[in-house]
Amino acid sequence: MGYVYAGLWLLIAVMLFFRFRKEGKVIIAVSLYFLFLSIWWLANQLIQVDLMSGIYIWILRAVSALVLLMCMVIYMKQKNNNNDSSGNDE
Repeated sequence: MGYVYAGLWLLIAVMLFFRFRKEGKVIIAVSLYFLFLSIWWLANQLIQVDLMSGIYIWILRAVSALVLLMCMVIYMKQKNNNNDSSGNDE
């Protein structure tokens, strides 16, 4: 089942990057995160170490939290820039 998840994350990453990358920098960050998840799940299937338990799951959770915070900051900056540029036109 891990191979299915790895393929799914890779498919989502590629689709987001090539179809929606012009929407903003948030999409690029999210697609890179999904690429990371794809590699993580594939590595979990291929190596003997269980990456879904112990310290490794905390590393995955920390990376996920950091990506979420980074995406929130990028989104808020992008939203503020769009509001500032639309406010100057009036």
